[in-house]
Amino acid sequence: MVDFIPRLIQQIWSTVFQSILKTVKDVNATFVSPGVAVNQLNRLTHNDELYFALFKPAEGTLWPGNVKKYKLDGSDILDKNGNNAVDSLTGFFSDNSHSYWSVLADGNDVRDGGTASQMGLPRNVYAFSGTGTIITNANLVHENNANFTVSDLALGQCQMPLQCVTLY
Repeated sequence: MVDFIPRLIQQIWSTVFQSILKTVKDVNATFVSPGVAVNQLNRLTHNDELYFALFKPAEGTLWPGNVKKYKLDGSDILDKNGNNAVDSLTGFFSDNSHSYWSVLADGNDVRDGGTASQMGLPRNVYAFSGTGTIITNANLVHENNANFTVSDLALGQCQMPLQCVTLY
């Protein structure tokens, strides 16, 4: 009986914690402050461009993310159409807001619009530590590129480069 109570409490806390995590992952969120473009001619003022780095928490290590641009007008955040982008009741982006880089209204869905809609797939990743041009086949991060070693990628026990890495 003495062992039963701590196990029961542990199960209850585990259930509560899992419930909290599931609730959190259903909300589109930003974990950084918005970025404001500084006026290049007068560093004491800023432009009216406002950038949000947004993420949608998910189970696992891959969280969908995006960067969206809006306009700052006094204390208001306006969308591409000049409408208030933030829902005054929830504090989140309204369902019908339209960020600047989006073709259609992207609302409060992190995966829609923004810079993500401007980027094609697949995306090439390049890396090097020398001088010169980075965008060459020798610098392309790819499983068939022998220029990268296990130690370059800090993969530890992997026998072949990128064998232990999944690129998205």
